[in-house]
Amino acid sequence: MKKEWFRFEGMPKVNIQAGMSYTFFYKKDYLQEYIQKVLGIKDYPQQELVIEFKKGSCVLYYCSPSIDLLADKICKKTFDNPKWALKINSDVRKRSNALFRLSKKMLKTDFSKFSDKKLSQMYYKYYSAQVAMHSAGWYGNMADYDGIYAKKLLNLLVDKVKGTSISVQEALQILTSTKELSFAMKEELDLLESIIIIKKLKAEKTFTKRPETKKHIEEHTKKHGWLAYGHEGPGWGEDYFIERIQTIITEKASPEKLIQELKNKIEQEETEKKELIKKLELNKKDQNRFKVFSQIMFLKGYRKDSMFFGAKARDYLFSEIVKRKNLTIKEIWYVKFEEMNDFILKNKFSKKELKQRFDYYVMHYQAGKGFKSYHGLKGKEFLKKLPWQKKETKEVTELKGMCASIGTAKGKVKIICLAEDMIKMNKGDILVSEATNPELLPAMKKAAAIVTNIGGITCHAAIVSRELGVPCVIGTKNATNVLKDGDLVEVDANKGIVRKIK
Repeated sequence: MKKEWFRFEGMPKVNIQAGMSYTFFYKKDYLQEYIQKVLGIKDYPQQELVIEFKKGSCVLYYCSPSIDLLADKICKKTFDNPKWALKINSDVRKRSNALFRLSKKMLKTDFSKFSDKKLSQMYYKYYSAQVAMHSAGWYGNMADYDGIYAKKLLNLLVDKVKGTSISVQEALQILTSTKELSFAMKEELDLLESIIIIKKLKAEKTFTKRPETKKHIEEHTKKHGWLAYGHEGPGWGEDYFIERIQTIITEKASPEKLIQELKNKIEQEETEKKELIKKLELNKKDQNRFKVFSQIMFLKGYRKDSMFFGAKARDYLFSEIVKRKNLTIKEIWYVKFEEMNDFILKNKFSKKELKQRFDYYVMHYQAGKGFKSYHGLKGKEFLKKLPWQKKETKEVTELKGMCASIGTAKGKVKIICLAEDMIKMNKGDILVSEATNPELLPAMKKAAAIVTNIGGITCHAAIVSRELGVPCVIGTKNATNVLKDGDLVEVDANKGIVRKIK
C-alpha cells in the first residue's frame, strides 16, 4: 500500500497542550482502543497523522489511503446499521458531557488550596477526559469523511424525490434538521431576553451604567463568553456583548419578534421534516439513517464546545500552577503531558526547549506505537522526507465543493481565518475561510454566503450556516488560495459551485 501524505487542516491558535490530544496517546492508545473496542472495526489499516506546530498555530496532516479505507469501513457500518450508529452517537455525547462536568467542577475549585501532587492529579484527570472525548470525534469525522455519508443519503433520495417539486439537496437539509439548540443559539436567545429587560427598564441608553442591567451583562458574559475561547482564549468579554446589544437597539429590532421567529423556524423545520418523511414514504431504517446524520452534525459542534470549555478550565488550573513556577501560561502550553508531573512536582523544565517547541515542532502519531517528536531542523527534514500527494497548479475560475446549506448569493470575497481578520468583513460579503470556528461567528452573521476549504456537511461552517439560513459551500480544498479579498464571486450552494465573476 503506497503512502501519500496530504495537508488536511491548518488551525490558528493551537498549542501543544491542545494539539497533543490529536496524538491520542496517554499511557495507552485511545484512538486504537476506540476504533477496535467501541466501534468494533477490525482489519483496517493502522492510522498515522502528523501535527506541525509553528509560532502558535498548527497544521494537521493525514496519510492516504489508510484514512480513506478506515472511513469507508465506518461509513458503511453506519449506513448498514443505523441503530448501532445511534448508540455510538450517544457515547460521543456521554464523553462530551463528562468533559463538561469535570470542567465545570474545575472552574468552581479553589486550586490555591491544592498541594502540587493534587494539582498534577487534577491535570491528568482533565487530560484523560479530553483525550477520551477527542478520540470519539473520529466516529463522526470518519463516517462522513469527505462527504461520503452525505453522498449515500443523497443517492438514497434520488429516486424518492422523483415526481416531487423538491431537490435532493433540499430534501437532505430538511430531513437532517434538528430541534436541539446549539450553545450559540442558546446564547442568542439569552441575549435577546436581556434586551427585553433593558427595554422594560427604559435603559436603552444607560444599560452599561445601571447596576441591574450591568449585572445581566456580567452574568451573560460569565455564562456564554467561553463560546469563543477556542484552544487559547480569552473568549468574548463584556464589550462584545454590549456592542451586539447596542446594534440590535440601534436597528430598532424587536427582541420578542426575533425570539418568536427562531421558535417558529424550529417548529416549521420539524413540521416539514415529518411531512417529507410521510411524502417520501421513508421506512424506519431510512429515517434512522437521516437521524444519525442529524445527530453527527449537532454532536460535532457539541463536542468541540466541550473541548473549548475544557480549555478554559485547563487554563484556570494552569493559572495556579504557573504562580508556583517561573513560567507564564503561554509557556506551560508547550509542556508535554508526559512531562507535566515532573514539571509540577520537581520543577523540571527547560525554557529554551519550550521556546523551541513554540518556534517549530512536529509530532508523528502511529497507531499502537505512540508518537515521536522533532523540533527545529529535524522536524522540517522529517516532513520533507514524507511521500506527499502531488498538487495541481492550473488556473482556476470555478471551485467545486459540497452544499452545506442551500441558496445562492453574489458578493465580494473576504478571507477570514483569524479573529483579527473580522475587521474587514462587511454585511453582504462572501466569507471564505480554511475552516470556521466559534470565534468567527460575528463575521459569519454578516456573510451573504460562506465558503470553506475543508469540512463535510457536519463541520462548523455547515452547522452555523444552516442556523443562520445562509448559503454555504464546504470542501472546496483551495478557496483561500484561488480567491483573494475583493474578488467578486457567485455562490450557488445548491450545486456546490463558487464562480469568479470577471
